[in-house]
Formats: sequence, C-alpha cells, structure tokens
Amino acid sequence: MTNKVCIVTGGTRGIGLSTVKAFLEEGYQVVLYGSREETVTKALNELNSEKVEGKWTSLVDEEAIKKDFAEIKEKYGSLDVLINNAGLSESTPFDKYTKDLFEKVMSLNVTAPYVCSQAAAMIMKEQGQGVILNTSSMVSRNGQPSGLAYPVSKFAINGMTISLSRELGKYNIRVNAVAPGITMTDMVKALPEQMIGPMIQAIPMKRIGEPEDIAKAFVFLASDNASYITGAILPVDGAMAVWFLKQSTTADLNWRYDPPHFAQGERPEKSIRKIRMLFISIFLNLRPRAKNDKEYYAAEVAYILYERINRQTNTENNSLKIR
Repeated sequence: MTNKVCIVTGGTRGIGLSTVKAFLEEGYQVVLYGSREETVTKALNELNSEKVEGKWTSLVDEEAIKKDFAEIKEKYGSLDVLINNAGLSESTPFDKYTKDLFEKVMSLNVTAPYVCSQAAAMIMKEQGQGVILNTSSMVSRNGQPSGLAYPVSKFAINGMTISLSRELGKYNIRVNAVAPGITMTDMVKALPEQMIGPMIQAIPMKRIGEPEDIAKAFVFLASDNASYITGAILPVDGAMAVWFLKQSTTADLNWRYDPPHFAQGERPEKSIRKIRMLFISIFLNLRPRAKNDKEYYAAEVAYILYERINRQTNTENNSLKIR
C-alpha cells in the first residue's frame, strides 16, 4: 500500500475507470478528470471511495490545470503519477475531413497531455520525482484506414513520451506510454458476434484485451518495479502489433487455415475468398450508412481485417497452393 497521489484524465469509463480502480487498490489517493460533471458524479458513485475525488476542468485550459494541480499537491502533499488517458477517436474519411474536426481531436489527444504534463512536471521537478504515463494506441505503429487525426495524435503522443523522457530524466521523472490493442470497452461490447469472432482470431493470444489489462500496465509502470524504465511505449495488445507488422512465418498465418473458419472439406482458397468478401461487404454496406461511432468502428474493423487478408494473400504469393 502507498500514500502516493495519482491523477487520471478520462477516468470516468472504460480504460480510465479501470485504471482509477487499480490505483485505488494500490492505496493511491486518486483524482479523476472527466468531460462533464454528470459523468464524473456517476463514476464517483460507482467507485464509492473516500480516496478519490473528481474534476471536470477543461484539460486544455493551462491556467486552470496549473491551479488544479497545485491545489491537489497542496491538499495531499505530493503529485506522484499523472496518467494522460483522455482521448477522442473517430473514423471520418479523409475526403470528408474538416480542419475543425482535425483540431478537435488533436486538442484533446495531444494538447491536453501537453498542458497536463507541463503542469505536473513543474511540481514533480520540485519534489524530485514523478511519473507521467500516456495512453498511446496500436494505431501509433500501424495507422488506420480512416479517421486521420486519431493515428496522427497517437504518433504525436509517442514522440512526446520519448522526448520528455529524455528531457525530464535528470529530474527523476519517468515518462512512458501504454499502447492498447483492441480492448473490451463499451464500444467493442456493442459489436455483433460476427465481428467479434474474426477480431479475436486476428490476435495471436486469441482474446480481446480487458480494460484491467491496460490498468495493470499503468500500475506496473508507475511502480518502483519499473524504476529504470522510461521512454518506453509498451504494447498491451496480445501481440497484435507484431501480427500487424507481418513478421511472417507460417505459424503467424495459421489462424486462416484452422477450423472453424473453413467448412468441412472446403478448400482453403475458397474459404479465404469468402471471408475476404464478407469483410469488404460489411465495410461497403455499413460505412456509408454509419450513424454513430459504434457503426463506424465496426466498418473500420471490417476493412482492417479485409486489408490484412488481402495483403497477406498477395504477399505469400500462392503459398496456399504450396501448402
């Protein structure tokens, strides 16, 4: 147990809320930030702990954040860990993108971590120690087929993490990031089973990550067990990023050939064509009609899976016939 103090932005649901719970279990005093008073109140009611408080200050308001963080340090005696988790994801096609949308995503995903990190670093420098942790993403290595600003923002977060680790290391301030893969958030839970199954099969560990998996990574990186780790971007994705990079061995691709993905007695080439057409059909039919983030996300996942199978099949160049 510890008497340390942790701030978690975007702490009202999903990965953020699980992270708040994990740090409370470690004995931290936690201050969570949310976008609105009602979401903060709902999270506090769920947590039902005397060791957590909530705020809904704008994360891009420099003076307000500096004031908040100074008050937190004054009230609790220190500011030991900052977790920049608040973020916005979307999947608008590039030809429909607007400057306002781009700036909206970058404001929350990049400017807010900058503002909060600077305010925290000033306090941590004075107290001689601290940890800053950022939420990156698997798309920071691989990009995504639409929603330009989100992967751009996560590439930026990686750059911020690495650069600040070099600049702040001399003050005993460690800076790292966690890059989640597909995680069982409310959005993923809402996807149809027909989408979930193929997603799982694309993950070498054959399961979708839980928010608690990401939270435990944050706890580790904040702990003394990680006292010599800084400047790291830690993938927590069941090796999906490795799969994405196509470090191709036959074993990497076996998921395409094993039951239940092929009907009994059916030729693998036929099944792959059917799966590929299924994914592109989902994308082409769902994407133009998508009315919310869940539908956009489902269409995006379908396209990613179609693209992977297409690339792998072309790259392997008749490997199915050889096998």
